Amino acid sequence: NIQMINDDRMFMVMTIIRRFSLCCYLSGKNDLFVLSHLKGLKMSLKGGFTSVLPLNYAAIGMIFIIIFNDYKTGAKLANHGLMLSEKYDCKSSHTGTANVGYMFVLSWIKPFQTLLRPLAEAYETGMLAGDTEGAMWVSQQHRLFLLFSLFCKIVVCLTQFLKILLRSAYAHIYGLEWNQEGRWNY
Repeated sequence: NIQMINDDRMFMVMTIIRRFSLCCYLSGKNDLFVLSHLKGLKMSLKGGFTSVLPLNYAAIGMIFIIIFNDYKTGAKLANHGLMLSEKYDCKSSHTGTANVGYMFVLSWIKPFQTLLRPLAEAYETGMLAGDTEGAMWVSQQHRLFLLFSLFCKIVVCLTQFLKILLRSAYAHIYGLEWNQEGRWNY
């Protein structure tokens, strides 16, 4: 039960911190990335709820995974951020929260195929809310998951093909036949 913030100045500071943390992440300044999200979380818990708070929870979940290898706590924090985003209907930051939560946190503990639909929904939400930047980030992650899914299917098919090829080569070399039960006829 966090009070909604009504102070425009505080909201702008939180938005600047959010933008700053993205710049830190993209430039590899991980220490500043961590500090900016911790500062944003502290300010939100002290001053009141802003639409940036769910993203802070998801990002801190990512930090727990990256730094502490604590997947369980990271997933709890990401899920909490996603829940806050839905509960308070934060359309403006939902795409960022979904991007960080699903791509960088929950992808470690859930099959990535289960994350495709939420990412597609986050893209639509971002486009409807006017958050085209966030929507494009989510779109990129969605495409990476689709590409990875396709790659996994190709690997499975190639593995099965190679097994059949090796059986045929083995049978040809040793003059054996492969029967219907999956055994060699000697």
